[in-house]
Amino acid sequence: MQTKWRTLPYLLLLTTALIFLAIGIWAGFEPWVTAILVAVPIVVMLVLSALAMRSHDTKDKDSQVVSRNAVSEGETVVEVPLAELPAAVERALASNRRFRLRNVSRQGAEIRASWTLKTWGEDISLTFEDVDGRFSRVRGVCVPVYGPTIIDYGQGASDLSHIFREIKREAGPMKATDSGGA
Repeated sequence: MQTKWRTLPYLLLLTTALIFLAIGIWAGFEPWVTAILVAVPIVVMLVLSALAMRSHDTKDKDSQVVSRNAVSEGETVVEVPLAELPAAVERALASNRRFRLRNVSRQGAEIRASWTLKTWGEDISLTFEDVDGRFSRVRGVCVPVYGPTIIDYGQGASDLSHIFREIKREAGPMKATDSGGA
């Protein structure tokens, strides 16, 4: 369903170009005027396509996030057992009012990010998997709430990186208490 909505801006611009062409022919505009009217939405469509299809990689110390077409994906490895990861995610997001934790379990978490000046909001899905009993892998996908969004100006990548950093920060005290008690 998201893919269908992502084509909406392009379809609207293409429809606009065709309407301008019909108006230019019907009204009897000079051919160069009609050509300019048709060219403007097509040029806008091509520029948006070029901007949206760029891939942007954000590499942190321990995580990597890739963004393309307003969808961001990334992963990180956290030094915390899988059983304790949901609690670390809850603590990581508790102090941030922009993120609302909708659901968390041993399999993953669902988060809603509120709107900013760059985006209308985002749905962030995290999946958890055990690496070796001491470490857990967190994978995240960030998708704009408003389907036709084709450029999010890096907000999704920024949000995923922020969530990964906060989870690592919250996992730190758990690591210290685990090693101190053993």
